[in-house]
Amino acid sequence: MKKKAQKYQNKIAFKVTFNEKYNLMADRAPRDRLCPQCLEQIEWKIQYGKYKVSHDLSKCTNCEQKVIFKAYRKLCDKCSDEILACAKCFEPTGSQQ
Repeated sequence: MKKKAQKYQNKIAFKVTFNEKYNLMADRAPRDRLCPQCLEQIEWKIQYGKYKVSHDLSKCTNCEQKVIFKAYRKLCDKCSDEILACAKCFEPTGSQQ
């Protein structure tokens, strides 16, 4: 079943003018080891002010170690390189960025 579109579409990008820390955080957000679709999702979150930084370590679903410090990731960098998959959605990629 197809979901309805959101009621209020984002037509104008959110501009952070009151918080310099957010601008620095958005510029430094890691964008490596992602497939094009996941990269587009994270870029959207940054552009519209929805990106949240990960404050604690997360557990990798492949090696079960708490080593993920990047937001919105499920695979650590090492496992992502080993299985050549996107760190967010596990989609196989030919090579890493």
